[in-house]
Amino acid sequence: MPTKVDCLAWTDNVPTTLLTDLLSANGFSSNVERPLTECRRWFVPLSDIDTQLDACEQFLTDSERERADRFRHEGARKQFIVGHAAIHLLLKQYLGNEYKSIQWKESEHHKPFIQLADSSIPLEYNLSHCEGFIAVAFGTISQGIDIEQIRHLNDLEGISRQVFTEKELAEVFDTNDTEIQNQTFFKFWSCKEAALKAHGTGFMKDPKSLELHFKPKAEPTDKPVFWSDSIPGYSAAWTERA
Repeated sequence: MPTKVDCLAWTDNVPTTLLTDLLSANGFSSNVERPLTECRRWFVPLSDIDTQLDACEQFLTDSERERADRFRHEGARKQFIVGHAAIHLLLKQYLGNEYKSIQWKESEHHKPFIQLADSSIPLEYNLSHCEGFIAVAFGTISQGIDIEQIRHLNDLEGISRQVFTEKELAEVFDTNDTEIQNQTFFKFWSCKEAALKAHGTGFMKDPKSLELHFKPKAEPTDKPVFWSDSIPGYSAAWTERA
């Protein structure tokens, strides 16, 4: 029996932050709450980033630069560089002087996290990227975020059957309109991936072990997956788990 995951539509527009503003301390420091007391999400468009790549790469660790150089696809390499630079820039703002002492770790399921010298975890973060955008979530408990470009998939049904329960499949294919099918697919996919990442496993956990249930509102004690399509052409979702 799959675990029920409540999902809610995010009713406000999702704000975006330009990469040039992230790279300018004066441009974004006033928007960063320190210390972090609740989940914060950052969505950065990847348009016109070529002139910023060198500046972004300076913030990466040696290990991250080596990983970036292993990408064969130039677009994926750029997404990696910008995403990890954004993490460093924002961590510097959230942690202040503590940033200098952080250690980079991975969980048993390879989810990255940071520790301070005393082994405490000052905050949690999660990164997602696709063609056109990166998204980063920060919070005091485990974070999960995903952003997907809505696009045509050649084997929509085959992919759906690998990740969705029978209930979810029925909702994706409730219509013969392929455009609506694609939109619903990415709505469900982004929500499911955000939930799996917040659980700390990603797709190493059977995606069919979670089942999405969209609700008009959440109970006060819920930590639902929030979903938005307010960025034209994209589906975004985020959540957190204790």
